[in-house]
Amino acid sequence: VMAPRDGVTVEGGASTSPRVTRMDFSASSSAPVARLTLTTEFALGASRAPARNAPHENFPTEARWSPDGVCLLTSGAEDCVFRVYDVPARVPAPHDTRSSQEGNEKASRRSSSRSSSDDVERSDVSDVSAHPPPDALWPALRVRAGESARDVAWLPTMCAHDTSTCLFASACKSQPVHLWSAVDGTVAASYGAKNRLDEPIDFTSLCFSRDGARVFAGAADAIRTWDLTRPGYHDVRAFWTGGKSKGRGSKRSKGRRRDEENGFGASSSSSFRGAVSTMACAPLSGATARVVAAGAIGGGIALFHQDTGEMLMLFSDNNKEERRRREGDTQNAVTRVKWSPCGSYLYAARRRDAAVTCWDARMNSRSDGCVYSMPRVSGSTNQKIGFDLEPCGRHMVSGGTDGVLRAYDLRDGAEIAAWRAADATEAVSDFAFHPHASWGDPNDVNTPFAAVGASVSGHRRFKSRFAVEEESDAARDASFRAGTAGPTCALRVWQYDARALEEEEEEAAA
Repeated sequence: VMAPRDGVTVEGGASTSPRVTRMDFSASSSAPVARLTLTTEFALGASRAPARNAPHENFPTEARWSPDGVCLLTSGAEDCVFRVYDVPARVPAPHDTRSSQEGNEKASRRSSSRSSSDDVERSDVSDVSAHPPPDALWPALRVRAGESARDVAWLPTMCAHDTSTCLFASACKSQPVHLWSAVDGTVAASYGAKNRLDEPIDFTSLCFSRDGARVFAGAADAIRTWDLTRPGYHDVRAFWTGGKSKGRGSKRSKGRRRDEENGFGASSSSSFRGAVSTMACAPLSGATARVVAAGAIGGGIALFHQDTGEMLMLFSDNNKEERRRREGDTQNAVTRVKWSPCGSYLYAARRRDAAVTCWDARMNSRSDGCVYSMPRVSGSTNQKIGFDLEPCGRHMVSGGTDGVLRAYDLRDGAEIAAWRAADATEAVSDFAFHPHASWGDPNDVNTPFAAVGASVSGHRRFKSRFAVEEESDAARDASFRAGTAGPTCALRVWQYDARALEEEEEEAAA
């Protein structure tokens, strides 16, 4: 029987009549404030001591709130460690040193009492402990994945009151899909598959069905799905088997002819190609309730039926693909897809593409479904730059390579606000709204997590061998202490002003 982890608390109850709120960027509102800025944890987990080679590259790549909003999950780029934070219901104000010290002492006692091999060994703490200040909040759990994480997702039915549901899944390099316990960090189940040579397949993306009954995983040759209650290598079903046809009577050839009859010709087969890089299941409400969206490295975005595996629709920007083929640039992999809360629109971002595209999932045409594009600063990097939609569906917030978070109005895709989230040379790689961000008043004790979001920043740096040899150790140490090349890999929890949608509707009516 699993015991609840220390620090897991659920404060505040549900409001009897919660208000639907949205981000407020009016002239009377204030800019979002970073209530928590956590940097030291990632510096301690880096393989290189930042005091000797500043800055380090152990930046968090993704941030995921648990469905109940109690925990915040991050994945590290260099140490391959999943970190689970128990964010307090009342996020402390900046520079609240007394609460920070108390939280550090509790987390340190929990970390020192763990003996599991999945935890991080802090052998390099002595080299960097003199430089970075202590974090205001330490992870309640650290899980070593062993390989670089490609995707991670919480179980949709996760609830902190029931520890058996405190699970998250990961797709890592050269590993099956692991279902981890967020209570003690052990592997609860594994889901794998083998190719025709009896070799294990590693997966590049994953997602859960909205009811939590099935898990989907994308690979280089197919999309596979398992019943969550039947782990292993046997009870696996595959659909969209990619690759070239091996003959006129092969299954792939028949599938291709069937797609042509449904309106997906040879151009669609060439558009959706390569490994499946991202996946997302549609909300349970609406016409797309049993649909899963998948993005491929080749640049295509396809909609599949969860039960039959049939390709229902394929989106592709023909003009952009023709231009990139002509210029020889094939780095147009789809890095993230997100459904709108109503399930009618699909938002997608690509690698080295300075825009997030909105597609209408109700359109039958592959290219005419594009509604609008939202420009952002992300066209100069291969790094995944994430985004998230406000729970009420009014705004979207996206990161960028210039250290700025940008907010967009989803009614027309216009940029309405931007604020500094990191240094100008840093990349903000992800942003995540709290699940309860749009429900309630931030000043109401019954809705403690209203108007809250989280972002992660940092990127990999490439230095020439000659520049490293010419720079002395003393110069690097001085640069680190001066803050010009300090620990910029950070996790931040933001709080912003919110406004009730009812007030906006009343003003519009007047």
